Amino acid sequence: MGAEAGEVIIPFFTVHGSYGGRGLSTKDNKKDIVINDTLHLKLVCYLVVDSKDLQINVSWRHGGEKISSNLYAYNNTGYQWNTTYEFVVTDINKTGDYTCIFSSVTEVKGTFSLQVPLVYGGSKGLVTYNGDSVALKCHTNTHNPQRWLWYKVMENELVALNLSSDSKRYKELSKKGNETNLSITDLSESDSGDYVCKAEFKNVESEGRVHIVVLSYMVPLKVFLVIAGEVAILVAVILVYEFMSKKKQNQE
Repeated sequence: MGAEAGEVIIPFFTVHGSYGGRGLSTKDNKKDIVINDTLHLKLVCYLVVDSKDLQINVSWRHGGEKISSNLYAYNNTGYQWNTTYEFVVTDINKTGDYTCIFSSVTEVKGTFSLQVPLVYGGSKGLVTYNGDSVALKCHTNTHNPQRWLWYKVMENELVALNLSSDSKRYKELSKKGNETNLSITDLSESDSGDYVCKAEFKNVESEGRVHIVVLSYMVPLKVFLVIAGEVAILVAVILVYEFMSKKKQNQE
Protein backbone atom coordinates (compact mmCIF):
# COMPACT_ATOMS: atom_id res chain seq x y z
CA MET A 1 0.00 0.00 0.00
CA GLY A 2 1.44 3.37 -1.01
CA ALA A 3 1.61 6.54 1.02
CA GLU A 4 -1.32 8.94 0.98
CA ALA A 5 -0.86 12.67 0.41
CA GLY A 6 1.09 14.21 3.26
CA GLU A 7 1.99 10.81 4.69
CA VAL A 8 5.54 9.65 5.34
CA ILE A 9 6.15 5.93 5.83
CA ILE A 10 9.35 5.16 7.73
CA PRO A 11 10.16 1.44 7.74
CA PHE A 12 12.63 0.32 10.33
CA PHE A 13 15.58 -1.96 9.61
CA THR A 14 14.33 -5.53 9.70
CA VAL A 15 15.15 -7.06 13.07
CA HIS A 16 16.31 -10.67 12.99
CA GLY A 17 15.68 -12.71 16.13
CA SER A 18 16.83 -16.23 16.95
CA TYR A 19 14.89 -18.48 19.34
CA GLY A 20 16.92 -21.43 20.59
CA GLY A 21 14.43 -22.13 23.40
CA ARG A 22 15.42 -19.03 25.41
CA GLY A 23 13.45 -16.28 23.71
CA LEU A 24 14.61 -13.58 21.35
CA SER A 25 18.27 -12.72 20.97
CA THR A 26 19.41 -9.79 18.85
CA LYS A 27 20.78 -6.25 19.11
CA ASP A 28 18.48 -3.27 19.58
CA ASN A 29 18.38 -0.76 16.72
CA LYS A 30 17.86 3.00 16.47
CA LYS A 31 16.99 5.36 13.62
CA ASP A 32 17.19 9.18 13.82
CA ILE A 33 14.50 11.22 12.03
CA VAL A 34 14.66 15.02 11.70
CA ILE A 35 11.29 16.73 11.25
CA ASN A 36 10.54 20.37 10.46
CA ASP A 37 6.92 20.24 9.33
CA THR A 38 3.57 18.65 10.12
CA LEU A 39 3.91 15.02 9.17
CA HIS A 40 1.58 12.06 9.11
CA LEU A 41 4.09 9.44 10.17
CA LYS A 42 3.77 5.72 9.77
CA LEU A 43 6.46 3.91 11.76
CA VAL A 44 6.94 0.29 10.76
CA CYS A 45 8.96 -2.43 12.50
CA TYR A 46 9.63 -5.94 11.17
CA LEU A 47 10.88 -8.97 13.07
CA VAL A 48 12.11 -12.13 11.35
CA VAL A 49 12.45 -15.24 13.55
CA ASP A 50 13.52 -18.81 12.89
CA SER A 51 10.62 -20.52 14.67
CA LYS A 52 6.88 -20.42 13.93
CA ASP A 53 6.10 -21.58 17.47
CA LEU A 54 7.57 -18.54 19.17
CA GLN A 55 4.95 -16.62 21.19
CA ILE A 56 5.57 -12.90 20.87
CA ASN A 57 3.94 -9.86 22.46
CA VAL A 58 4.09 -6.54 20.60
CA SER A 59 3.99 -3.11 22.24
CA TRP A 60 5.00 0.52 21.64
CA ARG A 61 6.34 3.25 23.92
CA HIS A 62 6.81 6.99 23.52
CA GLY A 63 9.66 7.92 25.81
CA GLY A 64 8.77 6.26 29.11
CA GLU A 65 5.02 6.04 28.43
CA LYS A 66 3.26 3.00 27.04
CA ILE A 67 1.15 3.62 23.93
CA SER A 68 -2.37 2.20 23.98
CA SER A 69 -2.75 -1.00 21.95
CA ASN A 70 -5.74 0.61 20.21
CA LEU A 71 -3.38 3.02 18.46
CA TYR A 72 -1.11 0.55 16.66
CA ALA A 73 -1.48 -2.60 14.59
CA TYR A 74 0.53 -5.82 14.35
CA ASN A 75 0.36 -9.21 12.71
CA ASN A 76 2.53 -12.19 11.84
CA THR A 77 2.87 -14.42 8.80
CA GLY A 78 4.92 -17.50 9.52
CA TYR A 79 8.43 -16.37 10.37
CA GLN A 80 7.79 -12.64 10.12
CA TRP A 81 6.13 -10.23 12.53
CA ASN A 82 5.40 -6.58 11.80
CA THR A 83 3.84 -3.68 13.66
CA THR A 84 2.78 -0.20 12.53
CA TYR A 85 2.12 2.97 14.51
CA GLU A 86 0.59 5.97 12.75
CA PHE A 87 0.20 9.51 14.11
CA VAL A 88 0.42 13.17 13.16
CA VAL A 89 3.23 15.40 14.45
CA THR A 90 1.22 18.40 15.65
CA ASP A 91 3.66 19.99 18.10
CA ILE A 92 6.98 19.58 19.91
CA ASN A 93 5.42 17.11 22.36
CA LYS A 94 5.17 14.57 19.55
CA THR A 95 8.94 14.39 19.16
CA GLY A 96 11.23 12.09 21.12
CA ASP A 97 11.85 8.34 21.06
CA TYR A 98 9.22 5.92 19.76
CA THR A 99 10.09 2.30 20.47
CA CYS A 100 8.56 -0.88 19.08
CA ILE A 101 9.07 -3.86 21.37
CA PHE A 102 8.86 -7.56 20.47
CA SER A 103 8.95 -9.64 23.63
CA SER A 104 8.81 -13.30 24.60
CA VAL A 105 11.04 -14.56 27.41
CA THR A 106 13.37 -11.74 26.41
CA GLU A 107 12.73 -8.78 24.12
CA VAL A 108 14.17 -6.78 21.22
CA LYS A 109 13.52 -3.14 20.42
CA GLY A 110 13.63 -0.75 17.52
CA THR A 111 13.66 2.99 18.31
CA PHE A 112 12.72 5.91 16.07
CA SER A 113 14.21 9.12 17.47
CA LEU A 114 12.14 12.08 16.20
CA GLN A 115 14.16 15.29 16.45
CA VAL A 116 13.71 18.90 15.46
CA PRO A 117 16.50 20.52 13.40
CA LEU A 118 19.39 21.69 15.55
CA VAL A 119 20.01 25.42 15.85
CA TYR A 120 23.66 26.39 16.24
CA GLY A 121 24.47 29.52 18.23
CA GLY A 122 27.78 30.64 19.62
CA SER A 123 29.78 27.83 21.17
CA LYS A 124 31.94 30.41 22.98
CA GLY A 125 30.87 33.55 24.80
CA LEU A 126 31.48 36.94 23.19
CA VAL A 127 33.32 39.60 25.20
CA THR A 128 32.88 43.28 24.38
CA TYR A 129 32.84 46.71 26.07
CA ASN A 130 30.45 49.51 26.97
CA GLY A 131 29.34 51.53 23.96
CA ASP A 132 30.44 48.90 21.43
CA SER A 133 28.27 46.96 18.97
CA VAL A 134 28.03 43.20 18.53
CA ALA A 135 26.58 40.84 15.90
CA LEU A 136 25.03 37.55 17.05
CA LYS A 137 24.53 34.67 14.61
CA CYS A 138 22.49 31.45 14.60
CA HIS A 139 21.86 28.91 11.85
CA THR A 140 20.54 25.48 10.99
CA ASN A 141 22.38 23.16 8.64
CA THR A 142 19.78 22.49 5.95
CA HIS A 143 16.25 23.24 7.18
CA ASN A 144 14.66 26.66 6.64
CA PRO A 145 12.30 27.79 9.42
CA GLN A 146 9.22 29.86 8.67
CA ARG A 147 10.63 32.64 10.84
CA TRP A 148 13.32 33.49 13.36
CA LEU A 149 12.70 35.12 16.75
CA TRP A 150 15.20 36.57 19.22
CA TYR A 151 14.89 36.70 23.01
CA LYS A 152 16.99 37.75 26.00
CA VAL A 153 17.00 35.55 29.08
CA MET A 154 16.00 37.63 32.09
CA GLU A 155 15.49 35.92 35.45
CA ASN A 156 15.04 32.54 33.72
CA GLU A 157 12.35 33.92 31.41
CA LEU A 158 12.51 34.69 27.68
CA VAL A 159 11.82 38.33 26.87
CA ALA A 160 11.18 39.02 23.17
CA LEU A 161 13.44 41.64 21.58
CA ASN A 162 11.93 44.47 19.57
CA LEU A 163 13.15 43.92 16.01
CA SER A 164 10.75 46.36 14.36
CA SER A 165 12.01 49.04 12.00
CA ASP A 166 11.78 51.69 14.72
CA SER A 167 14.05 49.79 17.09
CA LYS A 168 17.09 51.89 17.92
CA ARG A 169 19.36 49.16 19.31
CA TYR A 170 18.27 45.82 17.81
CA LYS A 171 18.44 45.10 14.09
CA GLU A 172 18.08 41.81 12.24
CA LEU A 173 20.85 42.12 9.67
CA SER A 174 19.92 39.31 7.31
CA LYS A 175 17.37 36.59 6.64
CA LYS A 176 18.88 33.77 4.60
CA GLY A 177 16.32 31.12 5.44
CA ASN A 178 18.52 28.90 7.55
CA GLU A 179 20.48 31.79 9.13
CA THR A 180 19.76 34.83 11.29
CA ASN A 181 22.03 37.69 12.36
CA LEU A 182 21.19 40.14 15.15
CA SER A 183 22.99 43.45 15.69
CA ILE A 184 22.96 45.12 19.11
CA THR A 185 24.38 48.65 19.38
CA ASP A 186 25.36 50.95 22.25
CA LEU A 187 26.03 48.08 24.62
CA SER A 188 26.07 48.43 28.39
CA GLU A 189 26.89 46.00 31.17
CA SER A 190 23.16 45.31 31.61
CA ASP A 191 23.18 43.70 28.14
CA SER A 192 25.37 40.85 29.40
CA GLY A 193 23.74 37.43 29.47
CA ASP A 194 22.18 34.76 27.25
CA TYR A 195 20.35 35.50 24.01
CA VAL A 196 18.07 32.86 22.48
CA CYS A 197 17.50 32.49 18.75
CA LYS A 198 14.33 30.48 18.09
CA ALA A 199 13.57 28.85 14.74
CA GLU A 200 9.84 28.35 14.19
CA PHE A 201 8.78 25.65 11.76
CA LYS A 202 5.16 24.82 10.95
CA ASN A 203 4.28 23.11 14.23
CA VAL A 204 7.63 22.57 15.95
CA GLU A 205 10.41 24.88 17.03
CA SER A 206 14.08 24.69 17.95
CA GLU A 207 16.44 27.13 19.62
CA GLY A 208 20.08 28.00 20.17
CA ARG A 209 21.89 30.32 22.58
CA VAL A 210 24.57 32.99 22.39
CA HIS A 211 26.24 34.36 25.54
CA ILE A 212 27.78 37.81 25.67
CA VAL A 213 29.73 39.64 28.38
CA VAL A 214 29.85 43.44 28.31
CA LEU A 215 32.71 44.94 30.33
CA SER A 216 33.43 48.46 31.49
CA TYR A 217 36.64 49.99 30.13
CA MET A 218 37.66 50.30 33.77
CA VAL A 219 38.01 46.51 33.99
CA PRO A 220 41.23 46.21 31.92
CA LEU A 221 42.47 49.43 33.57
CA LYS A 222 41.95 47.89 37.01
CA VAL A 223 43.81 44.77 35.91
CA PHE A 224 46.67 46.93 34.62
CA LEU A 225 46.81 48.90 37.89
CA VAL A 226 46.86 45.70 39.94
CA ILE A 227 49.73 44.29 37.85
CA ALA A 228 51.58 47.61 37.97
CA GLY A 229 51.16 47.72 41.76
CA GLU A 230 52.52 44.19 42.13
CA VAL A 231 55.51 45.07 39.94
CA ALA A 232 56.16 48.25 41.99
CA ILE A 233 56.11 46.26 45.23
CA LEU A 234 58.50 43.69 43.79
CA VAL A 235 60.91 46.42 42.61
CA ALA A 236 60.75 48.10 46.03
CA VAL A 237 61.57 44.82 47.78
CA ILE A 238 64.57 44.28 45.49
CA LEU A 239 65.85 47.82 46.04
CA VAL A 240 65.49 47.52 49.82
CA TYR A 241 67.31 44.19 49.75
CA GLU A 242 70.17 45.65 47.69
CA PHE A 243 70.38 48.69 49.97
CA MET A 244 70.52 46.55 53.10
CA SER A 245 73.13 44.25 51.52
CA LYS A 246 75.41 47.18 50.63
CA LYS A 247 74.98 48.73 54.09
CA LYS A 248 75.97 45.45 55.72
CA GLN A 249 79.05 45.18 53.49
CA ASN A 250 80.15 48.74 54.42
CA GLN A 251 79.82 47.99 58.13
CA GLU A 252 82.06 44.95 57.76
